Amino acid sequence: MSKTISVELKTHLAQETTSITTCILMKLAWRQIPVADITQANPAVVTTEYDHNLVTGQYICFDGVEGMIELNEDPHTTPWNFFQVNVTGDKEFELIGVNSTGYAAYTAGGAISELVSFTDNTSPIELDGIIYDPSTGFTKSAVSTDNTMAVDTIDLTGIIGTIGGGMEITQGDVIAGRFDMAEIRVFQVNYEDLTMERMWLKRGWIGQVTVQDLIYTAEVRGMAQMLQVQTLELYSAGCRYDLGSSRCGFDLVNGTLQDSSPATITGAVTHIIDNKSFKDTNRLETEDDDFKYGMITWTTGLNSGLKKEVEGYTFISSTIDLVDAMPFSIQVGDEYIMNKGCDKSTEVTGCKKFYPDLKKFGGFPHLPGEDILLRVIIPKQSTTQ
Repeated sequence: MSKTISVELKTHLAQETTSITTCILMKLAWRQIPVADITQANPAVVTTEYDHNLVTGQYICFDGVEGMIELNEDPHTTPWNFFQVNVTGDKEFELIGVNSTGYAAYTAGGAISELVSFTDNTSPIELDGIIYDPSTGFTKSAVSTDNTMAVDTIDLTGIIGTIGGGMEITQGDVIAGRFDMAEIRVFQVNYEDLTMERMWLKRGWIGQVTVQDLIYTAEVRGMAQMLQVQTLELYSAGCRYDLGSSRCGFDLVNGTLQDSSPATITGAVTHIIDNKSFKDTNRLETEDDDFKYGMITWTTGLNSGLKKEVEGYTFISSTIDLVDAMPFSIQVGDEYIMNKGCDKSTEVTGCKKFYPDLKKFGGFPHLPGEDILLRVIIPKQSTTQ
């Protein structure tokens, strides 16, 4: 992403009065929907594994598509390789204006991410095929970056319910983490003459988002922020690997436990208790807390694509409890995928459930604990008189 600006725009900025406006483009990371198939057709038709919850006219981009790589995000493209959708079903949509008959055949993989675009201008701006809608009350703090490698951040402030790109910001969005770690590009243009190209101001990620009195404030962390993050591993008695990760090595999709039961199951909600607990009376598992520390992924409904850790499972009532409430309402019939959990110990509730010989255990169970660290050494008293 070049920060050079055109001669025409530089000349315009030197004038006493300018017609400059700020535009924001965000790539959301909160919900990435896996792709099931993409047709070689005009227009290209995309089928997703989960409900996508997109709306017609929304912008998306692809990552990790195998075969039809023409759709993937290109790091050299400014700003992203984006597409506009025409929704034709819960798990299907068309890519508007995309003729994929000449593309390589889709083979596997891939996920879609939502794009959001808005501006502080009073009227919409269309640039390179993306419409930047006005966001009433949207303001930004000063942009500052120097050569000291200090953390460079700016704040975006606006009114709840006012954002472009076909969506609104609500307090539920903030709770759901809808904008957490979204990648963001900030630039300015001359809204009276878009041929002057853009002046790039900032690239980074959304950090903390807060809401107070219907006003949202989003912290934008610049590239220098990543250099301040400490990356290290801690020695601990419990396993430091996440279940199903490459370092753990267990196949959660196709793997089975020592009792031959599957590690991952599918189901659907039959009764609703609240947004944190529900029942699936079709469950056959007889062990309480068999799914404790596991992960549930919703595949249909308003929460489709979102994940949450499982707090517990009770066989006698067929109740599944989640650690936190889901951001959107759980409905009867909502389908899910859930895997059994690991408490990261060497017991049958932990690694031994998946590896009886503990060959992939990533902890140090004999590491001295705090009791050793805080132990007071009392000198031995002499018994001689």
